[in-house]
Amino acid sequence: MRFLSLIVLCLLAGISACAPTPTPPQETAFKGIVTSGFEVSAFKPCNSDQLSWFSAPSDSKFWDFYKKLASPPTNSHGYTQVYTEFIGVLASDDPNGYGHLNQYRSEITVQRTIDVQPAPDGKCP
Repeated sequence: MRFLSLIVLCLLAGISACAPTPTPPQETAFKGIVTSGFEVSAFKPCNSDQLSWFSAPSDSKFWDFYKKLASPPTNSHGYTQVYTEFIGVLASDDPNGYGHLNQYRSEITVQRTIDVQPAPDGKCP
């Protein structure tokens, strides 16, 4: 019985050692438009129509940059739009979605903010 337990333990250890370890997401430089407002926090990269849920923890300094804008411009729906450059991480597509009512297939999380500027027309400079 002891021998059988040892064999089972070795098999389990071998199987877990063969399991692929997930690679951590890589930080990437992003440039694009952030739209922010009631139940909306979206990022649209320059030269793309792909929207991602936008997440900016306080240590990323995005909101510090954002607040320095005297009065951020708003679009026709009343949402604030700014152009931003940052280093962040793109979460892989999730069929369950991200953000309000899971409307977004991906999520971008800011790690470090480089710049935030007004974007009154909602376009990249």
